[in-house]
Amino acid sequence: MTCAPKLFYLDIQIKTNSKINKIEGWHNHRLKIALKAEPIEGKANAALIEFLAKTLSIPKSHIEITKGETSKLKTITLPLEMSRHEVLIQIPR
Repeated sequence: MTCAPKLFYLDIQIKTNSKINKIEGWHNHRLKIALKAEPIEGKANAALIEFLAKTLSIPKSHIEITKGETSKLKTITLPLEMSRHEVLIQIPR
């Protein structure tokens, strides 16, 4: 018998074409993230995954955009062996 991994869903709002990549805080129950990348040909999605991987100290392969690939409002899935609280305390305020 195998156990399914724990999944953590995180709702995100991204702002593209910013001067720096940074977390801007919470807005309407979504984590607002500014990205330098343009929203063209998946560049912003790739930048988001890279930024979150670095911020959370996890491999990029553990982050999946499950909703909103072409939208500024996204939901990502993190298959982690961490609790929601453990993930949220790693996000700078």
